[in-house]
Amino acid sequence: GSEKWLEAHVQVATDADRTITGCTGTLTDVTRRHQASESLCASEARYAEQSARLNATLENMSQGIMMVASDNSVPVMNRRAMELLELPDDMLASKLHCRAILKFQWDRGDFVHAPNELQRRIRTYLHDGDLQTLPPVYQHQRPSGTILETRTVPLDGGGGVRIFTDVTEREAGNRAKAAFLATMSHEIRTPLHGVVGTASLLLDTTLSTEQRHHVQTIQECSDTLLELISEILDFSKLEAGRLDLESS
Repeated sequence: GSEKWLEAHVQVATDADRTITGCTGTLTDVTRRHQASESLCASEARYAEQSARLNATLENMSQGIMMVASDNSVPVMNRRAMELLELPDDMLASKLHCRAILKFQWDRGDFVHAPNELQRRIRTYLHDGDLQTLPPVYQHQRPSGTILETRTVPLDGGGGVRIFTDVTEREAGNRAKAAFLATMSHEIRTPLHGVVGTASLLLDTTLSTEQRHHVQTIQECSDTLLELISEILDFSKLEAGRLDLESS
């Protein structure tokens, strides 16, 4: 048979001497209520376990995560975000607000070296509080030299998730690589120009058919190498975001 859960209520009858003279009672089948209660407890346990795993994941991420509600309040911020933003203890102890955080960064001078367009959009956000005003991705170099990348992912119903990444080392590596490529291309291009110029001068002299063929081969190969070096330099500029494109 199946398991049943019963709830008993008993009422005892007594006489004037408080002697039990009888009793009445009821039994109620509470199996469904008990099962529902067990299901609720199991769901709460699973939710608590999932929340603990999520919190552990957030607290051990290398990126800062900040969830912003539609009213600009901040219900979730992980440890890494607090470290990257370097917020004061009194701000962390109070109810966090995205506009207050960005205002603190602004007053601290975090955006002094930011592009004018980024500064304009931050001022607009501080005025109207619309998270969509901010660029979806931007970088800024703080007075300490740290380069912080901020991404904003909008959420349905308003608000969004802001992701902070320290890209100082990555940007330093990109600059070093671009400088190396530029220097190397210059060092290689200079002697190649000499080879091309010398070949052009030789072609203006009296040469045998075989000699002219060899000089033309030298000139063609040198021109190809110059084009290749220019493409490498353009690629380094493109990777660093400094390549100017012209419309045709």
